[in-house]
Amino acid sequence: VTSSSEVFADFGSIFIRPTDRRMSKSTSAAEHDSAGKRSTATIGRGMSREEADALYLRSEPAPSRGCDRFISHSWSSSRASKVLALLWAHHHVGAMALSNVAFAAVALPAFVARLRTSLQQPWSVAFGAMVVLPELVYVLTLLFGHRLLVLVGRRQTCFLDRLCIHQTDLALKQAGIEKLADAVRDSRTLTVCWSNDYTSRLWCNFELAQAAHAHGARGLVFVPEWLAPFLLAANAFNLVAVVTAAAIERSDLFLILNRRHGFLGPTLLWVLVGFVPSLAMCAALRLKVQLHTHSMEQLASFSLKSARVSVESDRAIVEAEVVSLFGSTEAFDALVRTDVRAHVREALGTPYRVPFTWMVFIYLPYAWFGIVDTTALSEEAIGSIIPDADITVQQYAIGNVLYFGVLAFAALPLALQLTCLQTHATRKLPFTLGWMLDVLLFQLLAFGASAATNLVSAALVPLVHSQPVANVLQTVGSLFGYAPPQAAAGVVRLMLR
Repeated sequence: VTSSSEVFADFGSIFIRPTDRRMSKSTSAAEHDSAGKRSTATIGRGMSREEADALYLRSEPAPSRGCDRFISHSWSSSRASKVLALLWAHHHVGAMALSNVAFAAVALPAFVARLRTSLQQPWSVAFGAMVVLPELVYVLTLLFGHRLLVLVGRRQTCFLDRLCIHQTDLALKQAGIEKLADAVRDSRTLTVCWSNDYTSRLWCNFELAQAAHAHGARGLVFVPEWLAPFLLAANAFNLVAVVTAAAIERSDLFLILNRRHGFLGPTLLWVLVGFVPSLAMCAALRLKVQLHTHSMEQLASFSLKSARVSVESDRAIVEAEVVSLFGSTEAFDALVRTDVRAHVREALGTPYRVPFTWMVFIYLPYAWFGIVDTTALSEEAIGSIIPDADITVQQYAIGNVLYFGVLAFAALPLALQLTCLQTHATRKLPFTLGWMLDVLLFQLLAFGASAATNLVSAALVPLVHSQPVANVLQTVGSLFGYAPPQAAAGVVRLMLR
């Protein structure tokens, strides 16, 4: 691709351009005329007429109902970061759903077979089908999910200025600019590619004001350009840890760890394989905290009069439009500092917190690997984990799945959350010093979480001998066609090892 516009144009969306249909009721003729006087001097620089025609022809005249999304962005920010932000906003949820469907389609039969017949899956097949395949499905859907939407007949209508306003034909350009306010108001949502300089750009604030007035703060969708790189990098770092663990579990080192350290062997394994990826993840976390904090501070100190503009004569036009909508520029400033900022905080969380849904994505490779470990580990390796507990394959399967569930969705997210708190508290330290403190704390917390689970295991051992627990085990066993485990204490130690 040669430009972000070509990628945007291939999103499977219908890009609509403003037409001469009548103005919306909230726009007076005077307001409409003033909005149309925006300077066109800085739009489309460096673009040939042929390139501009090709982009413009990718858009269609606007339907009477308006469009689904108005994509608002700063022209000075990185092309790649805007493309990735929009891919994330459009496709992440669907990519997560399809990747987990792909995982479940393979994992559930393999897990049931392990319970019923103790069938061991080949390591390479299990890892490829339950970790590599879901990850590949996620990446492909994230990048090309728009093509799937086209196949099922679901296409959104979007407005993107670079496509929907002609960049070199002055008459078409002026006509598009005159309808810009209508395009914002008639869109169902304003999707903001939130870069560091977004709120400091005057015409970005013009679009923000129009959407906030028409739809309120909840009609705004902020997609920070730092969000997708942070989460994708963190997920990739944990995938590296899982790949390393898979290699170790197939070697003699895993048996040696278990024979020397008993059920603490797997804990040591995960501390070792997670160390190098944690170096990179703590660096990504510190960058996230710094950028997130800066973004929220920009909203807290927002001032329209401080925004920059390439052609100074445009300032009076934008400020007059904002005054017509809110009564004064100060009223719009107050709206951004309070309602808009509160809406963003609700959607993205505070800088010192990582929302749980983000952590589910970050540690998903661990959850997937739990089934691989359950279905592909040999009986010799299983027996070496707790030699004196007479562990059966079925006991190991149940305990291991629960253990990785606790690890991926409770223990490690808690460690990351506490590390994030420290990162925010020490954000003004030199980056390298703060990063080293983050790594140290995260490693201590990860090891402490493992030790704490062992203490909980010891406390729960007497409980598993009670009749209610025995009844539950009997019920679970009957569902999968195997006898209830006899050494329930071993299950608990495995579950929380």
